[in-house]
Order: sequence, then C-alpha cells, then structure tokens
Amino acid sequence: MPEQAERELAEGLALGQWSGPFFRALLREVPPAVQSGRLIDVLAPATEVLDQADVDENVVRQLRVLIDAITPDI
Repeated sequence: MPEQAERELAEGLALGQWSGPFFRALLREVPPAVQSGRLIDVLAPATEVLDQADVDENVVRQLRVLIDAITPDI
C-alpha cells in the first residue's frame, strides 16, 4: 500500500504538465518517506527523458502508462 505522501505525489503528477522542470520541482519537495518508494525510482530518470528536446506525446504517454502500472492503488 502506498504511503500517503506517495499518493499526494501521484496526485500532483496527474494535475501537472509533464516536463523535466515540472518533475524536478516535484522531486525537490518529496518528503523522506517517499524517497525510498517505487514511484521515485521512476520519476528521477523520467526527468532526464522529459528534458530532451525531441520528446513527443508518445513518450509522455508511455511514461504515464508505466507510472500508472506501478501505482495502481493511487
């Protein structure tokens, strides 16, 4: 079961425009309880992917599917 802070992070993701700066801003505010969770392991590398100039909607969609798969209860 995800921690409450992890749920809040996932909810914040759902509301934002997915980009490298957006992910980086979320990661700066992550509480220690979330830093060791599954979600953070995907978000950190995803920031670098989203920073690339040629990222298209298909890549963002694939990231969303991956994050949805690891956070099904959120």
